[in-house]
Amino acid sequence: MKKLLTLLLTLVLSMACFTGCSINDDDIAVLWEDMSDSLTVELADSMDRSMYLYNMEYDHYDGQNDVAVQMSQLENALDDECDGVIIDLIDVATASDVIAKVKPYNVTLVFINDEIDETILSTYDKAY
Repeated sequence: MKKLLTLLLTLVLSMACFTGCSINDDDIAVLWEDMSDSLTVELADSMDRSMYLYNMEYDHYDGQNDVAVQMSQLENALDDECDGVIIDLIDVATASDVIAKVKPYNVTLVFINDEIDETILSTYDKAY
């Protein structure tokens, strides 16, 4: 229960990051580790409600617990001109790769459900 509460609070804070960046009414890409996990489904439902409250458009992507799939989905979302990315990494070691892909698009990036090293986050001023 504590983990679920912590994750829900993280989602609320991630929405605040996007509101502060004034991307309401824009498209957010939400990349999940694995949508077959019941906790992830609960988080996605909570995010649906939060996105609705903040009047944000979004697309969910299921990484299917496969790093290559998730990175491909990230590239597709960026090519489709999303305005922000929320990502539940499959492998924390790919955080710098994710930043490298997102940085040229200059969109807000929020990592959820993972602890990313501050030195990696500091390489991109829109990474949280």
